Amino acid sequence: MANGDTQPASAFHDATKLSYINLLTKPSLYKSYPGATQISLAETQPPEMPALDAILNSSTPSGAPLDVAAISQLLHYTAGLIKKRDLPVAGEVHYRAAASAGALYPIELYLVCGEIDGLNHGVYHYCPADNALIKLREGDFRGNLAAAAADESWHLLRP
Repeated sequence: MANGDTQPASAFHDATKLSYINLLTKPSLYKSYPGATQISLAETQPPEMPALDAILNSSTPSGAPLDVAAISQLLHYTAGLIKKRDLPVAGEVHYRAAASAGALYPIELYLVCGEIDGLNHGVYHYCPADNALIKLREGDFRGNLAAAAADESWHLLRP
């Protein structure tokens, strides 16, 4: 095979590539938990400083206790819904804070927490469409998380 012969690579690509998705009949973008308790989060306020300034700022964190407002802001700016657009080819397209190929967003966010001001300890799923936490389990499951993470226990000191 000559160095310029790209036929085998093209054949492999054609045999393994994904087909186009019919965007008008695409699956639901959001996981649902029917019957689970939904906790609406407050509308997120803009950050106190621009992101690049925060990255370059060498000061230590404030040490303020974590509360539902801080969690809401963290979830919104990592996976929250930031824009909706109606496109002729795809219908309504939802854009989130993090990029995703085809705007399909295969990543789901879960919160495993101890007691936090305004939120009971438990396991929650973040629903970007509703900007809400879905309560999946009540109780302190941080120990289970430690066991699944090679018994790292640093998080047990965190809310």
